[in-house]
Formats: sequence, structure tokens, C-alpha cells
Amino acid sequence: MDIEALKCEILCKALKKDDWSSADGADDPLQAAKDSIFVKILQKLIQEGVSLQSFLPDVKDLLQCEELARLKSKPYFEFVLLANYEHYLHVQM
Repeated sequence: MDIEALKCEILCKALKKDDWSSADGADDPLQAAKDSIFVKILQKLIQEGVSLQSFLPDVKDLLQCEELARLKSKPYFEFVLLANYEHYLHVQM
């Protein structure tokens, strides 16, 4: 089993659980995603002491996943995903 592919599959499923269509009035992408399953997973990994840098697939690889095709059509999705990836990786350094 390809571990990287499995990580992508898990994160894709988490990302698809949330609605990424708008900011819901929040200009801040971190605020907009704070209640998402994706961010809750990142927070739990940090709480458990897991290195996000070694756990998370490259964001470009994640965005290439066919499973996210519907989400990638939403302009706000990629912006929020990139901002949260950058934020949580930086928080842990």
C-alpha cells in the first residue's frame, strides 16, 4: 500500500465533508475554515505531537487528486486550503 496515496485519500475525504464555496462573511481564510473537518484533523495531529511536515502530503499533490475535482472548481477552496496548510505548518515549526 502506498502510504502517500493513503494520506491523500484520507485528506480528500475530509476536505469533501465541508462546504468550501464561500467565506461565510469571513475575510480571513483561517477563520473561514476553523470549523472544517480538515482543520480539526490538523489540530488533532498537532495535539498528538505528529509532525505535519512529515505527515501531510505536498499541497500540490493533494490538489492534483481527482477526488477533489469538484472542489477545485470553487475559487475559494484552493485559497483557503493553501492558507491553512501554510499556517498550520508554520505554527508547528
